[in-house]
Amino acid sequence: MSDDVTASAYLVVKGTRSQYYGETKNPETGLWPAREAKITQARQGRPPKVGPDEVLVKVTVQLPKSVFDPITPSALIVVPEEMVLDRHQIEVAATEEAEG
Repeated sequence: MSDDVTASAYLVVKGTRSQYYGETKNPETGLWPAREAKITQARQGRPPKVGPDEVLVKVTVQLPKSVFDPITPSALIVVPEEMVLDRHQIEVAATEEAEG
């Protein structure tokens, strides 16, 4: 069994076009060049269609399963009964667990 998990999503990336001085349209497409790109959507399922100047990018992320494990430090704190009854201040210090 693998120690990794994967998740996939579809990103819709939209290009923006503008007419700056010195730029010309692409003679094959008749479009101005794209100047910027922005992620406009992230979806788990494939969108039914994309709009003009949009591209669909499928992204798969692989992560180790351990990143989802909660941090569960273990601590054993022993409080003598007489300290509880007298409401003394109790201080706790964390140390490495002793082997054995």
